Amino acid sequence: MADGHRGVALRLKVGGGHLASAPKKVVYRSVPGVITSLREQIRVLLGDEPFPDASPQAFEDRCLCQPKEYNYRREWRCFRYTELLNQC
Repeated sequence: MADGHRGVALRLKVGGGHLASAPKKVVYRSVPGVITSLREQIRVLLGDEPFPDASPQAFEDRCLCQPKEYNYRREWRCFRYTELLNQC
């Protein structure tokens, strides 16, 4: 929300060598995707289905979808993956 044109806008350099090296455009749909549904969470907890695909591509697909009413935002998102230092 613009809040009466008050606030801050940031401009970032993108491309190779920068933090935002591969920005991806957000997709706006009438029915956005969800990270996980309650049904999916319960089925995983009960052992009825495996944990959802945890690949970077699946994560991005889920995070790049927003409800259609927010399309005025014209968002782009960047992802950076690092290895976990202390894996369980």
